[in-house]
Amino acid sequence: MMELKSGHRVVEIEEEKNEEQKRLFKAYTKGVVKLQPGNWFYTRPFLDFADKIYDFKFRPTDIVIMTFPKAGTTWMQEIVWSLKHPFESDNQLDGFPCVALSSKYNLLEGDFVKSTGSGLSAIQADDGYQLLQKHCPGKDPKNGVFLQIAEKISDPRIIKTHLPFSLLAPSLLNTCKVVFVARNPKDVCVSFYHHSNIVKTHGYTGDFNKFFELFLNGEVMYGPFWKYLEEAWERREHPNLHCVHFEDLKSNPMKEISKLNDFLDTGLNADQIERISDETSFEAMKKKEPKKCNTGTCPLMDRSKGSFFRSGTVDSWKKNFTKEQNDKMNEWIQKHSSNGNNFRLRFSN
Repeated sequence: MMELKSGHRVVEIEEEKNEEQKRLFKAYTKGVVKLQPGNWFYTRPFLDFADKIYDFKFRPTDIVIMTFPKAGTTWMQEIVWSLKHPFESDNQLDGFPCVALSSKYNLLEGDFVKSTGSGLSAIQADDGYQLLQKHCPGKDPKNGVFLQIAEKISDPRIIKTHLPFSLLAPSLLNTCKVVFVARNPKDVCVSFYHHSNIVKTHGYTGDFNKFFELFLNGEVMYGPFWKYLEEAWERREHPNLHCVHFEDLKSNPMKEISKLNDFLDTGLNADQIERISDETSFEAMKKKEPKKCNTGTCPLMDRSKGSFFRSGTVDSWKKNFTKEQNDKMNEWIQKHSSNGNNFRLRFSN
């Protein structure tokens, strides 16, 4: 049985479930695995990069944005970038989301995400491959496009990840600051469903009912949801960890951005924070979405199925859930959030 440097064991998934994943997610042609302990759910290409990610050297000046997928990652990375570069806001969303790496921010595990089904072809098809040649001439993309560019980015690096603490370097929190964003799993589930339809590195072909069941069972990429939050909850008192609720950020962005300003020691005044609040609103960010993502030319998005910036609201789940699904998820939330070992999230019934 294969064991990773993180101490996790690779567990093969029964053939029937593996084949189901391949049918439902067009990009998962290499299959899926689970990692124990934790029951973490990943596509097989993660194994090619897991140890390299675990060995990644963080710097004291780094800021790591950690979220479960679709919990406010893009929003938070733009806020953090703007706090660190308050006079460069006109350059926001430079190439994002078509190029999800630059001097602005980097998806730490992006190499395995883009290799889910087609190896390096997905990386070579977009600007990320060209960026590697520009910033790291002569480097072999098989060793990681995202990882090697991240190593070259100048300080302060803003790095995002959907990986849990247990799959990252144990020294992470003692080395740099981490901003963790939690969101109502009902909205996460709906947003992740739409995201998996649009983004070609998932290529989801099933309906929402099936995705809902997979989400609750922890059988979507990066699952299980509650275990992911639990690892952050265990570390909530660490001075280098700042936890944000998506719903709080939505209801009072000035207050939450001010807290981030204090946490990151960026020293901005109220007027600057208000400007950042305005410029990182959903409406403002949607307007800046690169044109090629809206014309069908983006190699990583099926634009015919929708926009990367879809809703950005609280309680959008109400348009998707049946009463039975809502009752089932309420029971699931109660089970995992009322035992004192996890976040009590802000959500409506």
